Amino acid sequence: MDIEPYQPGSPAMVLGIENIGPTVARNVRVSCDPPIVSNWGDDLTATLQQIMSQPISSLPPRRRLVYLVDDHDRWRTDLPTAYTFTVECDGPEGAVEAPEYMIDFGFWGDSLIGERPTKRLEEELDSISTVLSKLTDSYKLAAAPMIREERQRQADAFRERRNRVSRPPSRDLPSGSPDA
Repeated sequence: MDIEPYQPGSPAMVLGIENIGPTVARNVRVSCDPPIVSNWGDDLTATLQQIMSQPISSLPPRRRLVYLVDDHDRWRTDLPTAYTFTVECDGPEGAVEAPEYMIDFGFWGDSLIGERPTKRLEEELDSISTVLSKLTDSYKLAAAPMIREERQRQADAFRERRNRVSRPPSRDLPSGSPDA
C-alpha cells in the first residue's frame, strides 16, 4: 500500500495496491483508519471507500492497482494526511499475516509535488517562442512588398515557361512554297 505522486511532476496523488510477493494473493481486503477522504469531493471519496470495502478476488505477483486520491491542493485543506492501512489476504498456505502500513504524506506539502522538473525551462521556451512569433510577424510586415514582388517574378517565369512549351515549334519552309 502506498499513497504517492502519480508520476514525476504530476500533481495527482494515487493510492497504489501492489502484490510484492511471489504468489497470487487471493481475497485481498484493505481497510483504512481513518476512512480515506478526497479533497475532490464526495463522489471520489465514495469511490475510494467503496474500493476499500470490496475484496479483490486475486492479485497476481507484481500486479499494481492504482486509484486517484487527490492533488496538491490537499495541503490547503484540513483533511488528514496520515492513514493506517491494514491489508489482509490469503496466500497458497492460507491466511497471510495482516501488515499495517502507516502512510503520512503531510510533509509533501513543502516538496515539489506537482512541479514538473522542467517547469522553468518550459517557461523560458514559451517566452522565447513568444518573442520569435513577434519577430516573425514584424519580418512579414516589413518584407511584404519584397515577398509580393518575388512571388510575381516566379509566377511570370512560370507562365513564360508554360507558354514556350505549349507553342508549336516553328517550321522553316522553303521561300517559294505556298505556305510561306
